[in-house]
Amino acid sequence: MKADEFPRVSLPIIEWQAAATARWCGRYLRSSEVRFGFLLLSLGVLFLCGINGCSFWESTAVAAVVMCMGWYLSTLSPGRGKNPRPRQITLHGDCLEIQTPDSTTRFSLYSACWYVGKISDDPSYCDAQLKGSVPIVVSPTNTNVAVGLDPDLRETWERAFASHQCPRVIRREGTFGAGLSFVIAAAFLASSAAGYQLGHLLADAWCVTPSAHARVVRAFGFISFGFGAYLTLWMTIPGWYRPIPAEHHGLLRLAVLFPSAVVLSPFRWLALPWPVAVVFAGILTLLLPVLTAGLIRWRDHVLRRAPRP
Repeated sequence: MKADEFPRVSLPIIEWQAAATARWCGRYLRSSEVRFGFLLLSLGVLFLCGINGCSFWESTAVAAVVMCMGWYLSTLSPGRGKNPRPRQITLHGDCLEIQTPDSTTRFSLYSACWYVGKISDDPSYCDAQLKGSVPIVVSPTNTNVAVGLDPDLRETWERAFASHQCPRVIRREGTFGAGLSFVIAAAFLASSAAGYQLGHLLADAWCVTPSAHARVVRAFGFISFGFGAYLTLWMTIPGWYRPIPAEHHGLLRLAVLFPSAVVLSPFRWLALPWPVAVVFAGILTLLLPVLTAGLIRWRDHVLRRAPRP
């Protein structure tokens, strides 16, 4: 449906949100629970590395990486936030303005997206005694802003998002979003392992006798399959990808850092001679971000042309 087929919304939309009473929001996982879950995962990784013939130090290093990821994710778990502050949210044209007693924030809906979520998805209302589903605007910096707390304005906000071609995405918070994140991570690991094995078979089939050449083929299979599967799932799962600058920067950082992290790895099964590793990492560090940026531009173009009502 084209943008001009949506009912026009009289602008500006002005919504006043008063401060709410704070309480503990118990639907989120606590930091200790996240860390315990990753501890069990790291033990599973140790077991898998052991049965695959990895040395003690290699297995320990992989398990330590998993634990570090768990610790980092546990720091992202919402806790007791600041007391909600009164604020006024105004949509004038394509510009969304959020005014509080302390600050004013403005951004364009063209660089944002939205979804239907919980009021507590907004950090300002994480601990508030407010329940229900409302439109959540995701800002260019990946900050959630709840609008439509007034039931009379919810449909008005949704029609405004559709008329301004602000893409609708799915909710990443909660059990469903966490489960889908683990599916993407599992697919990434499985595809990386499959790419490594395929590279190993190709190296044997091509009779590549120098070990450096064989390791380059294996590393390329590991990187291309792993990163390709990750990016494909991230972009193609309906509503998962968010066309905002923060998402773009995260994907581009991964495209830059992932090749270097792999080819400069000290592990026996991926280790490359330093001159070869530096050249190989340099080529992929230039190639992957270019391909990722092109895919981002194409995906954003498709989402802007076909917004979801």
